[in-house]
Amino acid sequence: MSGTSTPAKKSAKKAANNVAATSAAKAKAVVPEPVPIPIPAVLALATASAQGDRLDAFTDSALDDAGIGGVCRWHSAKVLALPDDERAAIAWIVAQAVMRSRTGGNNAFDVWHTAITTKTKLSGKDARLVELFIDDVFGLPGGIKPPADHLLGHVGEWLWYLHLSEFAEDHRSILNLESPKFGVTEQGADGLALYESLTGEDTSFCLWEMKKLTGTSPMSGTTGKAYRQLRENGGKYLAKLTKSYAEQPGLVGQLGSELAELWVEQSSRAGVGVSVATDRVPPEAAPFTTMGTHFPQFDSPGQLEGLLLTVEDLWQLAVTVRKYLWTAL
Repeated sequence: MSGTSTPAKKSAKKAANNVAATSAAKAKAVVPEPVPIPIPAVLALATASAQGDRLDAFTDSALDDAGIGGVCRWHSAKVLALPDDERAAIAWIVAQAVMRSRTGGNNAFDVWHTAITTKTKLSGKDARLVELFIDDVFGLPGGIKPPADHLLGHVGEWLWYLHLSEFAEDHRSILNLESPKFGVTEQGADGLALYESLTGEDTSFCLWEMKKLTGTSPMSGTTGKAYRQLRENGGKYLAKLTKSYAEQPGLVGQLGSELAELWVEQSSRAGVGVSVATDRVPPEAAPFTTMGTHFPQFDSPGQLEGLLLTVEDLWQLAVTVRKYLWTAL
């Protein structure tokens, strides 16, 4: 009979409903991209340069909990209620660091930087060269923009890198700080910091996982995922890095050759860190309280580390970073 619903028809109807529901959910989840901060790159460059191109000149940074054995030692960096020119300076500092790192500071960086300072647009081979270092993660003007979460996550990683590189401590100094990867989908560790003790002790390292948190999801879900990834994959990440580090001279090479071994031995010289970049205001008061339960083997003071980056209008900052990278194109 024509009105009879067969199993095949029911299956097809169910599949169609699922597709419609998924499309509706995606449409509902799309939030319009914010307009970049209305400050030209050359003005942002000048503001940043006046402060030595240092992120900490524009952020409120503090060690929030010194930690004890089995308790996370964490610090925060806040970007709240800043005027547009200072927020633009932060975006420029990130954009410049991205290009310097990706190009190795070679001719492509000079070409890009000069074009911005002289307010000119690149063309021909110069444009094609610079595009090679920008396209991944940031896309190109007039092209398809990569996913927003990739952009947000990558900018969050660079904020972690800049903060850590500037954060002075009285008990250790950075031997080597692994900069964020070229692309957000590359496999491996998000970040690795190698340290030399300033109190006569040995070298040490901290393996970092970076996350972003926007919307209304609980902080515990974000940090919990980071803990799980470090717990399950930390040794593999370090094993992959061992060769490249071991080939470097001095203390970096010596520590690099031991990374995986120190992890497996649960040495006091090994540590884990989680960084969260979020636009959630006010900042979370105690974001890393359960970290010790996930890493009971790391129970010496300082082995567990956290960083909470609270950036008001984080997405606008991220699209402004992209805008400055595109300025020469």
